Amino acid sequence: MKTSDSIKEIAKSLHEFRTKVKQPKKTAENPFFKKNYVDLEGVQAAIDEALPEGLSWGQEATSNDHSVSVSTFIIHSSGEYMVFEPLTIPADKRDAQRFGSAETYARRYSLSAAFGISSDVDDDGEQASNHQYQQNGVKSNSRSQQARQSNGRNGGQSQPSVRPISNSQMTQLMKLFKSMAELGKKTIAEIQKFYLSKSGVSGIEKLSYDQGRELIDVVSRQLSDKADGKPQEGDGNK
Repeated sequence: MKTSDSIKEIAKSLHEFRTKVKQPKKTAENPFFKKNYVDLEGVQAAIDEALPEGLSWGQEATSNDHSVSVSTFIIHSSGEYMVFEPLTIPADKRDAQRFGSAETYARRYSLSAAFGISSDVDDDGEQASNHQYQQNGVKSNSRSQQARQSNGRNGGQSQPSVRPISNSQMTQLMKLFKSMAELGKKTIAEIQKFYLSKSGVSGIEKLSYDQGRELIDVVSRQLSDKADGKPQEGDGNK
């Protein structure tokens, strides 16, 4: 994350924003996963309704043939600013529908992370990233095979399958780890090791889908609170 030399005024405004903001209701439905989330318009409305005087935001989208990237920036009338690292989502520019879905997903998630909005991402952008869960079939099949072998050793008892973390989640987590490292003057490796140890894993690829979603929410909230100047316990930046 990049900031102006001083963020004193913008930090005050963000603190005021956090005292006023109301988490939006999850009224949009992801038909693929049958779960609700907050759509882009809902996130924007929740933020705009709570913005204090002098504080505003914007987004910039860039793309190539294979991905779309969105960065969010927050600016203050004093001239101070905060620019968050771009969130990049895989997308094929030849498929207009999926490409548009990818951009919307990136805008919503980047904006939610910047302002600490809980949009409850249930991977509604999976279509945009070409159903990464299915694309990871080789990895998933390998895990399934291991599970079947384990089942055989356990008397044939079936074990519930665990959905692995998606590529889009891993990309988002690495962006968040980088922003947290820059803000706390730590290395990305130190930040990653701290958060992954809390989840009981040694590598980001070993997280489950649910663990990835929970960790994204935790790091996003702590990153936003740090930008507000609030001291946080257990964020790896001590």
